Amino acid sequence: MYTSSVRYYRPANTPSPRFDLSYYMSTHLSLFVKEWTPLGLRSCRVISYLDDPTSELAVLMTMEWPDERAFRKAVSNTELIGKGMEDVIVYTDLTPVMAQGPAYEVGGKDAA
Repeated sequence: MYTSSVRYYRPANTPSPRFDLSYYMSTHLSLFVKEWTPLGLRSCRVISYLDDPTSELAVLMTMEWPDERAFRKAVSNTELIGKGMEDVIVYTDLTPVMAQGPAYEVGGKDAA
């Protein structure tokens, strides 16, 4: 399995950053989910830390892919990536930080 993530960090001394979580999930992410599900996207999750002013992380989004190849094929659509980057200013002033890599199961009820 392969995972990509986008993290939005809360700047110091900013207990309530501008982040429209509803827009992010219903409009921004739905654009990617619609295009990437046929390419292998298995799941998209959003974890909000917006209500915790002590957390350095404001929002975390993760996507699971069957493998790196599927991820690379999806993000090769530079037009879609460009649209997404242009849309960021609509829902937040925070800077998205992206990362990706292999995911490993280490235990838990649903672990293989």
